[in-house]
Amino acid sequence: MILLLDAGNTHIHAALTGGQNVSCAKPHKWRTADVAAHEENIILPPAFKMAEITHAVLGSVVPSVTHRIASWVEKIWHVETTIISHQSPGMVLIDYPNPETIGVDRLANAVASARLFGGPCVVIDFGTATTLDVIDSRGAYLGGIIAPGINLMTQYLHEKTELLPHIEIEDPGRWIGKSTVQAMQIGAVYGYVGLIEKLLQGIEKELAAEMKCVLLTGGCYDFFHGQFSVATIEAPNLTLDGLRILGQAAGVIP
Repeated sequence: MILLLDAGNTHIHAALTGGQNVSCAKPHKWRTADVAAHEENIILPPAFKMAEITHAVLGSVVPSVTHRIASWVEKIWHVETTIISHQSPGMVLIDYPNPETIGVDRLANAVASARLFGGPCVVIDFGTATTLDVIDSRGAYLGGIIAPGINLMTQYLHEKTELLPHIEIEDPGRWIGKSTVQAMQIGAVYGYVGLIEKLLQGIEKELAAEMKCVLLTGGCYDFFHGQFSVATIEAPNLTLDGLRILGQAAGVIP
């Protein structure tokens, strides 16, 4: 089995693959800071303990800990790690200046969306930041948009104001808030949907082509399914699928 690792700013998502698909519906995750600072205390789920792992494929948007994660993998499983970059074999055509500045997770999403769904399409990845990335009819990565993640926005409001509480992301069910929490939920949820809708309209106008699909992935993708006026497809393992495909191109995954 091959270990797939998607290292983000908040969490490292992990799954196993034998080559044709990602082996779990819901990837395991660890806090990135915990793996970086307390690697000896990381608890492994049974599937990761028992699997005969022969290699690892890592996509990381946290350069300061990338090689530390690779060292941790070598220490635990005694295998080498292929670190994915914009120059990796199997990468999509990148129609973008300075491709080294694009997050590897965004490129992995582009690889998976081009291979599995085709273009033109938009990938919306709800992570610490929310990214919208555009893949054209050639399967080429054109660029995208970076916005604050919804949890980051609400947490910032709580941290920077004395009277605004931490809130859970829930549908408020109304447009005029009758409490501080409800008012914040309206601003966060309905305001965020409006933000995404406006961005999608702008992308489609500039691309001058109708989207074949809009893919949702990332930490809270499921909350937003059905919230938009356009049809969307849930793709929870899109980034890991991209890493799997790139690992195949690199010859480390059968």
